[in-house]
Amino acid sequence: MAEVTTFADQPNAAHLWFAYWLDAGRRSRTRPLDEMHREVTSLLTELLTDVAVDDPRERAHALLSYLLGTVVQQMVTPLAFPALAAEITLLCGMS
Repeated sequence: MAEVTTFADQPNAAHLWFAYWLDAGRRSRTRPLDEMHREVTSLLTELLTDVAVDDPRERAHALLSYLLGTVVQQMVTPLAFPALAAEITLLCGMS
């Protein structure tokens, strides 16, 4: 939740984060990004396992991809949290 608050309180943080991401890719220094993605996917897998969704690892990967794309979309067309929660619930196969 702290990450969401950061982006809500400091909208330009997303710009800085993606600028770093692009620069790291251009310089072929993606190892820290890969490690972060693996750590976040692992955390999401644990959380989804706790709520007994089907294929928690695959859903965690899909959820991370969704969250990364949503950060970009939120800069253009912000959605309220209930709409985001509904999309996440659908993506995770939860009722």
